[in-house]
Amino acid sequence: MSSETLGAVRIGPEPDIDAAPNAAPSLEPDRRWLRAFAKAVCYATLFLIFMGGLVTSHDAGLSVVDWPTSGGYNMFTYPLEHWLGAEHRGFGDEGVFWEHSHRLFASLVGVLTLILAAWIVARDKRFWLWLLAFGAVFLVTIQGILGGMTVLLGLPTQVSVLHGVAGQSFLVVLLIIAYALSKERRERRREADPGAHRSVRRWAIAAVSLVFVQLLVAAVMRHSGAGLAIPDFPTTAGTLIPSLGRDGLEWVNAWRQAYSAKMEIAMTPVTLGQMHIHFLHRLLAVVIVAAVVGLNFAALRHAADNARVLRSVYILDALVLIQFTLGVLSVWTVREPFLTSAHVVVGAALLAWTMIVALRSLPVGVHTAPSQAEPASA
Repeated sequence: MSSETLGAVRIGPEPDIDAAPNAAPSLEPDRRWLRAFAKAVCYATLFLIFMGGLVTSHDAGLSVVDWPTSGGYNMFTYPLEHWLGAEHRGFGDEGVFWEHSHRLFASLVGVLTLILAAWIVARDKRFWLWLLAFGAVFLVTIQGILGGMTVLLGLPTQVSVLHGVAGQSFLVVLLIIAYALSKERRERRREADPGAHRSVRRWAIAAVSLVFVQLLVAAVMRHSGAGLAIPDFPTTAGTLIPSLGRDGLEWVNAWRQAYSAKMEIAMTPVTLGQMHIHFLHRLLAVVIVAAVVGLNFAALRHAADNARVLRSVYILDALVLIQFTLGVLSVWTVREPFLTSAHVVVGAALLAWTMIVALRSLPVGVHTAPSQAEPASA
C-alpha cells in the first residue's frame, strides 16, 4: 500500500459541515503523528497475516501446545533457545520458531491497537471514528482468543477459519480508520469531493465483497487441508474440463500417492468435499477477475479525469496479476511455504487495496441536492 493512500468513507453525516450550500466544510485538525501511527498499525497487521500464513504453511499450529503460556513459560519470557526446536537444528524445526514468533507479534499488534484507540478518543471528536476504534480493539481481542482456542482445541477447522476471517475483518476496520485520518481524505473534504460515478462505486464495492468472500473460502481451503486437493494447473484433476467426480478423485489420490513415494513424505488421500472447496476457490478467482475488468471499464468510461481513482484501479490490476501468479506457483511448487504465505498476504493486500478503491470512489463531506443528482449510468 502506498503511504499516501490510507484516507474516505462518509460514515453518517459530518456534523461540522455548514448548512449553507456554498460554505466550505470545517475540517478536523490535521493529526500528522496519529495519521502515521494508524498507517503503521495497518502495515503491522499485514505482516502479522504473513506470519500467520507461515505458521499454517509450516504446519506449525500445534508446535507450542499450551496457551496463553508457551512451553510452560510466560509467553514473553519464553527462553530464546527453545524457539529453535528440538535438538536446535535451526529455525522452523518442529515449527516452534514460527508459532511463537507469531504469538509475540500478535501481542504487539494488540498493544498498538489499544494505543491507537486511546489516541483517537483523546484527540479526535468524530464519534463514528471512536466506534471504529472500539471495533478494532474488539476484533483484535477476539482474534487473540480464537488463536488461543485453535491451539487448546487442537486446530479445529471451524475455529481456525474464524481466526482467519477475524484477521481480515480487523484489517478492513484498521484501513477505514487510517483513511479517515489521512491527508488525502482531508483534502477531499476541503474540495467537497463527490467521489466517482455510481457505476465505479458499484463495481468497487462488488470487488471488495467478492475478495472478502474469496478470503473466507481460502481460509476454509487452507485449514481443511484442501490446498492441494487439486494439484495441477491449468488442468483440473488431469483434464482441461474440470473432473470433480469419482474419476477426478481417483486421479488426484493416485497423484498424491505417487508424489509421496517419490519425495518420501506422507500425503493422505483427499475427499470430494476438499476437491470442491479447492475448485470453488479457483472459480471465485475467475469471478473476481471479471469484476476487476468491469471496474476498469467503468473507471475508464466515467472516471477518466479522476487520476486518483484511475491510478488506484491500475494498481489493483497489478495486485490481481501478482496474486494469480502466486496462486499458480503455490500449486506448481506443491505449496512451498514462503510462496504460499506470500499468496496469503497478497490476498490480504488485495482486500485492502480494493477497499481503498471503494473509499476513493465514495463521496466525502458533500450533500448532493436532488436536482443535482447524477444521471443513471448507461
